[in-house]
Amino acid sequence: MGWCLGDRGIILKTTNGGINWIQQPSGFNIDLKSVFFPSANTGSL
Repeated sequence: MGWCLGDRGIILKTTNGGINWIQQPSGFNIDLKSVFFPSANTGSL
């Protein structure tokens, strides 16, 4: 699994090594520049 984030609140998630990406809603319209995962099973912006 992988995550990517960026301009205008975009969050993308992959579950197949980056072949396909699924957009996830963030609720923000600002540039996202970092993400924090406190554990392998839990993540938050």
